[in-house]
Amino acid sequence: MEEERAEQVRTGPPWEDREAHGPLVAFAKTMEESSTKAPSFFQNLRPTGNVMDAALYGIGIVLITALVQLIWSAIIVPIPFFLFGKLGGVSFPEVATLAAISWARFLFTPVIAVIAFMLLAGAFHLGLSLLGHSKYAFETSFRIMCYSTAPLLLSLVPFCGDFAGKIWMIVLLVIGIKTIHETSLAVAIGIVILPLLILFGCCGMMLGVPIIFG
Repeated sequence: MEEERAEQVRTGPPWEDREAHGPLVAFAKTMEESSTKAPSFFQNLRPTGNVMDAALYGIGIVLITALVQLIWSAIIVPIPFFLFGKLGGVSFPEVATLAAISWARFLFTPVIAVIAFMLLAGAFHLGLSLLGHSKYAFETSFRIMCYSTAPLLLSLVPFCGDFAGKIWMIVLLVIGIKTIHETSLAVAIGIVILPLLILFGCCGMMLGVPIIFG
Protein backbone atom coordinates (compact mmCIF):
# COMPACT_ATOMS: atom_id res chain seq x y z
CA MET A 1 0.00 0.00 0.00
CA GLU A 2 2.81 2.41 0.83
CA GLU A 3 4.41 1.71 -2.56
CA GLU A 4 1.10 2.36 -4.32
CA ARG A 5 0.70 5.67 -2.50
CA ALA A 6 4.25 6.63 -3.44
CA GLU A 7 3.46 5.90 -7.07
CA GLN A 8 0.33 8.06 -6.95
CA VAL A 9 2.23 11.21 -5.97
CA ARG A 10 4.54 10.97 -8.99
CA THR A 11 3.15 13.38 -11.58
CA GLY A 12 5.78 12.64 -14.21
CA PRO A 13 7.65 15.06 -16.49
CA PRO A 14 5.94 17.92 -18.34
CA TRP A 15 6.45 15.99 -21.60
CA GLU A 16 3.90 13.44 -20.41
CA ASP A 17 1.36 16.20 -19.76
CA ARG A 18 1.52 17.91 -23.13
CA GLU A 19 -2.16 18.79 -23.10
CA ALA A 20 -1.58 21.12 -20.17
CA HIS A 21 1.71 22.67 -21.31
CA GLY A 22 1.66 22.33 -25.09
CA PRO A 23 4.20 20.11 -26.92
CA LEU A 24 7.02 22.64 -27.35
CA VAL A 25 6.81 24.03 -23.83
CA ALA A 26 6.51 20.53 -22.37
CA PHE A 27 9.58 19.42 -24.32
CA ALA A 28 11.62 22.44 -23.24
CA LYS A 29 10.55 22.18 -19.60
CA THR A 30 11.43 18.48 -19.52
CA MET A 31 14.86 19.25 -20.95
CA GLU A 32 15.43 21.96 -18.36
CA GLU A 33 14.17 19.95 -15.38
CA SER A 34 15.98 16.73 -16.27
CA SER A 35 19.26 18.55 -16.87
CA THR A 36 19.33 21.02 -13.98
CA LYS A 37 17.10 19.42 -11.36
CA ALA A 38 17.91 15.76 -11.89
CA PRO A 39 17.32 14.43 -8.33
CA SER A 40 13.83 15.91 -8.03
CA PHE A 41 13.08 15.13 -11.70
CA PHE A 42 13.77 11.42 -11.28
CA GLN A 43 12.03 11.30 -7.91
CA ASN A 44 8.96 12.56 -9.73
CA LEU A 45 9.35 10.26 -12.76
CA ARG A 46 6.85 7.41 -12.88
CA PRO A 47 8.77 4.10 -13.11
CA THR A 48 6.27 2.46 -15.44
CA GLY A 49 3.95 3.46 -18.26
CA ASN A 50 4.28 5.94 -21.14
CA VAL A 51 7.18 4.06 -22.73
CA MET A 52 6.27 5.56 -26.11
CA ASP A 53 6.31 9.09 -24.68
CA ALA A 54 9.77 8.49 -23.24
CA ALA A 55 11.01 7.09 -26.57
CA LEU A 56 9.58 10.06 -28.49
CA TYR A 57 11.31 12.48 -26.15
CA GLY A 58 14.68 10.74 -26.57
CA ILE A 59 14.23 10.52 -30.33
CA GLY A 60 13.40 14.23 -30.39
CA ILE A 61 16.67 15.09 -28.64
CA VAL A 62 18.68 12.92 -31.02
CA LEU A 63 16.90 14.25 -34.11
CA ILE A 64 17.48 17.88 -33.15
CA THR A 65 21.15 17.19 -32.52
CA ALA A 66 21.63 15.21 -35.74
CA LEU A 67 19.70 17.71 -37.88
CA VAL A 68 21.58 20.78 -36.66
CA GLN A 69 24.92 19.02 -37.10
CA LEU A 70 23.91 17.90 -40.58
CA ILE A 71 22.77 21.36 -41.66
CA TRP A 72 25.88 22.96 -40.19
CA SER A 73 28.19 20.55 -42.02
CA ALA A 74 26.20 21.02 -45.23
CA ILE A 75 26.83 24.76 -45.01
CA ILE A 76 30.47 24.72 -43.96
CA VAL A 77 32.01 21.74 -45.76
CA PRO A 78 31.20 22.69 -49.40
CA ILE A 79 32.57 26.23 -49.10
CA PRO A 80 36.19 25.36 -50.06
CA PHE A 81 34.93 23.38 -53.04
CA PHE A 82 32.83 26.26 -54.30
CA LEU A 83 35.88 28.51 -53.98
CA PHE A 84 38.59 26.22 -55.29
CA GLY A 85 36.79 23.40 -57.12
CA LYS A 86 38.96 20.78 -55.46
CA LEU A 87 40.54 20.38 -52.07
CA GLY A 88 42.93 17.65 -51.05
CA GLY A 89 42.27 15.71 -54.26
CA VAL A 90 38.54 15.39 -53.56
CA SER A 91 36.11 16.92 -56.05
CA PHE A 92 32.83 18.62 -55.24
CA PRO A 93 30.67 15.84 -56.79
CA GLU A 94 32.29 13.40 -54.39
CA VAL A 95 31.46 15.66 -51.47
CA ALA A 96 27.88 16.00 -52.75
CA THR A 97 27.58 12.21 -52.80
CA LEU A 98 28.82 11.99 -49.24
CA ALA A 99 26.30 14.67 -48.24
CA ALA A 100 23.48 12.68 -49.85
CA ILE A 101 24.55 9.60 -47.91
CA SER A 102 24.58 11.65 -44.70
CA TRP A 103 21.03 12.84 -45.30
CA ALA A 104 19.91 9.30 -46.06
CA ARG A 105 21.47 8.10 -42.83
CA PHE A 106 19.72 10.92 -40.99
CA LEU A 107 16.36 9.52 -42.08
CA PHE A 108 17.16 6.32 -40.17
CA THR A 109 18.11 8.22 -37.02
CA PRO A 110 14.86 7.43 -35.14
CA VAL A 111 15.29 3.70 -35.68
CA ILE A 112 18.95 3.80 -34.70
CA ALA A 113 18.07 5.89 -31.64
CA VAL A 114 15.51 3.38 -30.38
CA ILE A 115 17.93 0.50 -30.92
CA ALA A 116 20.67 2.36 -29.01
CA PHE A 117 18.28 3.24 -26.17
CA MET A 118 17.14 -0.37 -25.87
CA LEU A 119 20.69 -1.72 -25.95
CA LEU A 120 21.93 0.66 -23.29
CA ALA A 121 18.85 0.34 -21.09
CA GLY A 122 19.05 -3.44 -21.47
CA ALA A 123 22.69 -3.43 -20.40
CA PHE A 124 21.92 -1.25 -17.38
CA HIS A 125 18.98 -3.40 -16.39
CA LEU A 126 20.92 -6.63 -16.82
CA GLY A 127 23.57 -5.31 -14.45
CA LEU A 128 20.92 -4.26 -11.94
CA SER A 129 19.26 -7.66 -12.14
CA LEU A 130 22.51 -9.59 -11.72
CA LEU A 131 23.33 -7.55 -8.61
CA GLY A 132 19.79 -7.82 -7.28
CA HIS A 133 19.14 -4.09 -7.46
CA SER A 134 16.42 -3.92 -10.12
CA LYS A 135 13.42 -2.62 -8.22
CA TYR A 136 11.33 -2.27 -11.38
CA ALA A 137 11.07 -3.87 -14.82
CA PHE A 138 13.08 -3.11 -17.96
CA GLU A 139 10.71 -0.31 -19.01
CA THR A 140 11.87 1.71 -16.00
CA SER A 141 15.50 1.55 -17.11
CA PHE A 142 14.40 2.42 -20.64
CA ARG A 143 12.54 5.49 -19.38
CA ILE A 144 15.58 6.57 -17.37
CA MET A 145 17.73 6.19 -20.49
CA CYS A 146 15.42 8.28 -22.67
CA TYR A 147 14.96 11.07 -20.13
CA SER A 148 18.72 11.39 -19.61
CA THR A 149 19.46 12.41 -23.21
CA ALA A 150 19.01 16.21 -23.05
CA PRO A 151 22.75 16.92 -22.52
CA LEU A 152 23.44 15.44 -25.97
CA LEU A 153 22.37 18.81 -27.34
CA LEU A 154 25.63 20.23 -25.96
CA SER A 155 27.40 18.46 -28.82
CA LEU A 156 26.24 21.40 -30.93
CA VAL A 157 28.63 23.64 -28.96
CA PRO A 158 32.08 23.75 -30.61
CA PHE A 159 35.17 22.23 -29.03
CA CYS A 160 34.24 20.84 -25.58
CA GLY A 161 30.46 20.62 -26.00
CA ASP A 162 30.39 17.01 -27.18
CA PHE A 163 32.55 15.75 -24.32
CA ALA A 164 30.69 17.80 -21.71
CA GLY A 165 27.33 16.58 -23.00
CA LYS A 166 28.31 12.92 -22.74
CA ILE A 167 29.66 13.35 -19.22
CA TRP A 168 26.53 15.21 -18.18
CA MET A 169 24.34 12.46 -19.64
CA ILE A 170 26.27 9.83 -17.69
CA VAL A 171 25.70 11.85 -14.51
CA LEU A 172 21.96 11.95 -15.22
CA LEU A 173 21.89 8.19 -15.84
CA VAL A 174 23.62 7.55 -12.52
CA ILE A 175 21.21 9.85 -10.67
CA GLY A 176 18.21 8.28 -12.41
CA ILE A 177 19.22 4.70 -11.68
CA LYS A 178 20.19 5.49 -8.09
CA THR A 179 16.96 7.39 -7.43
CA ILE A 180 14.35 5.20 -9.09
CA HIS A 181 15.87 1.76 -8.54
CA GLU A 182 16.86 2.90 -5.02
CA THR A 183 20.42 1.60 -5.13
CA SER A 184 23.70 2.99 -3.82
CA LEU A 185 25.74 5.59 -5.65
CA ALA A 186 28.64 3.16 -6.13
CA VAL A 187 26.36 0.52 -7.67
CA ALA A 188 24.69 3.09 -9.93
CA ILE A 189 28.07 4.34 -11.19
CA GLY A 190 29.26 0.82 -11.93
CA ILE A 191 25.98 -0.11 -13.63
CA VAL A 192 26.29 2.87 -15.99
CA ILE A 193 30.03 3.02 -16.65
CA LEU A 194 30.78 -0.64 -17.35
CA PRO A 195 28.14 -1.20 -20.09
CA LEU A 196 29.10 2.10 -21.72
CA LEU A 197 32.74 1.06 -21.85
CA ILE A 198 31.80 -2.28 -23.36
CA LEU A 199 29.24 -1.01 -25.86
CA PHE A 200 31.19 2.02 -27.03
CA GLY A 201 34.59 0.43 -26.90
CA CYS A 202 33.89 -3.00 -28.36
CA CYS A 203 30.59 -2.96 -30.23
CA GLY A 204 29.95 0.69 -31.01
CA MET A 205 30.79 0.70 -34.70
CA MET A 206 28.98 -2.55 -35.43
CA LEU A 207 25.80 -1.57 -33.60
CA GLY A 208 25.68 2.02 -34.85
CA VAL A 209 25.77 3.61 -31.40
CA PRO A 210 28.38 6.24 -32.45
CA ILE A 211 25.94 7.50 -35.11
CA ILE A 212 23.86 8.89 -32.25
CA PHE A 213 26.32 9.68 -29.52
CA GLY A 214 29.44 10.35 -31.62
